Amino acid sequence: MTDPVGRVRWIFDHEDSVVTCVQINDLHDPADGVVVVHRRPGSRGLAHDLLGALGKNHHGLGWPGEPRAWPLADLWLAAECVQHLIIYGAHRLTTDDVNRLTEIVARTRGRLWLVTRIAGQVDIRWRAALDDLLALGAARVKPHTVQEHRDAQRTMLCADENFLTFRAGCWWLLGPATLRDVEERLAAVIAATERWLTNHEEPDRWQTGALLERLLGDARDQDDVIVVLRAMQIAFFQHGWLLSCNTPALCDSSRLILNARRGGEQAAALRRVCAPDLAALGTLTACTPLDSHRLAGLRLDSIVADGGRVVCEDNHYELPAAFRGLVRAQQLSRQRMGAQPPDALFVDRAGNACPPRRIRDLARRVQEHCLSGRVPRHVDDDAGRHLGGLLSLEPLRRTERDDAPVRVPAG
Repeated sequence: MTDPVGRVRWIFDHEDSVVTCVQINDLHDPADGVVVVHRRPGSRGLAHDLLGALGKNHHGLGWPGEPRAWPLADLWLAAECVQHLIIYGAHRLTTDDVNRLTEIVARTRGRLWLVTRIAGQVDIRWRAALDDLLALGAARVKPHTVQEHRDAQRTMLCADENFLTFRAGCWWLLGPATLRDVEERLAAVIAATERWLTNHEEPDRWQTGALLERLLGDARDQDDVIVVLRAMQIAFFQHGWLLSCNTPALCDSSRLILNARRGGEQAAALRRVCAPDLAALGTLTACTPLDSHRLAGLRLDSIVADGGRVVCEDNHYELPAAFRGLVRAQQLSRQRMGAQPPDALFVDRAGNACPPRRIRDLARRVQEHCLSGRVPRHVDDDAGRHLGGLLSLEPLRRTERDDAPVRVPAG
């Protein structure tokens, strides 16, 4: 084994105590790039141990056989940006195992820590002390933060108010704390809508529907839907447009794209999925309101900022940090198959882009298996495009009255 860049460290655990094992296990934190792997004597292979340490379920979707285990382990380690790979029980590794691990950490520019109880196995050139390894935990201690509790909004009480009287209705019906939250949300959405209108002087309802869907992407509940809609109507009115919508129909439709559950629980459930395409699809349905037609149209270059954002048409959707590795895995998988940035993100076994119906079926499979993500609204083509069909736009024009007095020029 060679280590030209010093990425391998051997640690001789002469005590081989339970305390040491617990201390090393406490370092395990895939979200922070540290993964602890136990080489189990009864397992099928080291690659499967790596996948298990990354949270993959051997009963889950896409669990590989022996030939595909190493490529998938390599892929997920790169996608999850693992910087410290710790192998406890390295005395059970073969020379081929060590060489493969060294190649993987060289590609990810990480570091490999091999903890063994056999002194003769330790290469003196790359020896490190146990304290050097345990120091990783001290460097990663994060202070606990107290999250501020905010009362739930109750703006559904004001849903019948039109955009001209919405603020007044909230003032009469809501308490001071909730009213402050509503005003802050109104101001933010109005500002975002005005920025959008500066680049769309003649908007149509389909463009406006796409904007509404993007602004609803981070809506917390049905109350927030009302606030977003009224804020858009106010901004459009100030720019000379009357934006009308059937509010109850919008609330019903928005239930398909509202995404209140995209926290750590969903990310952990999706991380158990070993197949990169299914994990990425579950992530995109959990974190974006995209329908099956637009999910099928995503390309490799639709995933930008290292998996932190999805770009679809004119809309940008931010992905929470816990989900980004799941999307990066699919992007990296397609790149390793030779796909280029304009190529489809999701393909079938023949390499053809997945049609919308197939996307819907795969998303349903993910949801049924791990109870995460959702089944996207199914659209076969552009005929049923998102929320634009619920909106109408009319330009407001100043007209001279027929009975207005005629002004006679002076002199």
